[in-house]
Amino acid sequence: MGWSMIDYGEYWAHAHDSDQILFMTFASEFLDSSSEFVGETWLQDWKIYWLEHKADHANGCCDLDLQSHLLDGRRIKVFRDFLAAYRSRISRYGDEIPAEVINLKTAVPFYLQQMGPSRTSDLLAFVTTIEDLLSGNTQNKLVHRKE
Repeated sequence: MGWSMIDYGEYWAHAHDSDQILFMTFASEFLDSSSEFVGETWLQDWKIYWLEHKADHANGCCDLDLQSHLLDGRRIKVFRDFLAAYRSRISRYGDEIPAEVINLKTAVPFYLQQMGPSRTSDLLAFVTTIEDLLSGNTQNKLVHRKE
């Protein structure tokens, strides 16, 4: 898998393509099952964007496209709430998420499927990077200010 970046506002962050795929896989599932967020049409649009682009490149969708979806303060607040609830949901898996669980949820091409389990801590760290990107926290070594 390759490296990409997540871009938002004045900041960008390094992101591993496989982490983005895993994040969006579970974000899509969580969104569909969440009574709190399922009615947010812009979150549904964001999910559809990912589903349409998840296999665009050899390493999958390499752009979460936050710029196009987090357009105002209300959406940012809802997205932060979504991330907090997502974090709680992912934590329920324990230390690892088995590959077969991930691959059942992804519906991505075979070449993008997980070959082994994924550490929950890696996925939670990815969520933290998104949160730090939104707040401009360059203390996170993956978050950088645009030059």
